[in-house]
Amino acid sequence: MCFSGIIFTCRKALCSDRCISSQPKSIGSKNRILNTRKYEALYIVAPTMSDSEVKAIAERFKGVVETQGGTVEKAEKWEKRKMAYEVGGHREGNYIIMLFEAEGKIPAELSRQMRNSDDVLRHRIYLKED
Repeated sequence: MCFSGIIFTCRKALCSDRCISSQPKSIGSKNRILNTRKYEALYIVAPTMSDSEVKAIAERFKGVVETQGGTVEKAEKWEKRKMAYEVGGHREGNYIIMLFEAEGKIPAELSRQMRNSDDVLRHRIYLKED
């Protein structure tokens, strides 16, 4: 029987098509079983920021994921691009991309902190399909 993406006992005849056929990953020092998924966070900061300031912002949000128990594959400045419309008085922005794996509550916390940050003009967190 499948419950919340965590497999307790799996009988193929009883499972729905959303059943996870492999065991969830064990994360943390207490070997808690968590259902982790892969995410991609893309956010835009002001174009007037220096590379060191952009890197510091990327490290700050990387730290948010890691302190909550997630793992970050990469967090780096993507490029400076012209935006389709003006956001916060800016026509360009530095795009930062972060790939990470975490349980479901971590992207919500990351989004909350990005929303409250004055440095982030726009952000979006996507669930990556395998």
